[in-house]
Amino acid sequence: MDPVTIFWILVTVGALIAFWPHIVDWLSNIFIPFLRKVLGNRVADRVADLVVFLDKGICSTREMLKAGWKSFKQNVLGMRSTYEKIDAQTAKATHETYVRTEDNRIMKSTTVEDVPWAEIPPDIRQQMVAKRKKSGVVDTGKVVEEKMVEQCEAAGILDLRQ
Repeated sequence: MDPVTIFWILVTVGALIAFWPHIVDWLSNIFIPFLRKVLGNRVADRVADLVVFLDKGICSTREMLKAGWKSFKQNVLGMRSTYEKIDAQTAKATHETYVRTEDNRIMKSTTVEDVPWAEIPPDIRQQMVAKRKKSGVVDTGKVVEEKMVEQCEAAGILDLRQ
């Protein structure tokens, strides 16, 4: 199978999973009643049974994706960077991340480096200048999570806040 076909299959399956509640709503409120009028109860009942069967699998898949997101948040997005002003041109950056070791354990990794003033995130620089703070913290995981939740809500996909 060529990569373009695989891509479109993944996009289609992703859209089906993402918009499943809307699809079920449309099927149960519009399509199945339409089938009852046009083709009779027998066909409509078969389609309804198929929707119920698919709903069980897709709902469990959606829950599995939410659990995966929760695990991703805890293990991957548990990152933060602290910037402490050293002088007018330099700050000390301390980055904390979680990494998985070869024996499958999760360990906290901390790196410290001196960074030029221009490489400090703009919001931290603003706090240091406007509020005369000597340090600032960027919770990278929280920033990524908020952006992901915003995008999902905008697209009407999954409610990841649970």
